Amino acid sequence: MEKVEEVEIEEKVEEAEAIEKVKQVEVKQAEAIEKNRSKRPRGRSHRNSRR
Repeated sequence: MEKVEEVEIEEKVEEAEAIEKVKQVEVKQAEAIEKNRSKRPRGRSHRNSRR
């Protein structure tokens, strides 16, 4: 019974680590988007002007 519990704990740890990695990637993407926005602060109106 002890081994089964250990395996379950390991799986939960792996899940937590995977979630952490995903969060870090999302944060990096958000930071990149913020940098791009600061370079050129023109939004939908600019895109729509090209027809």
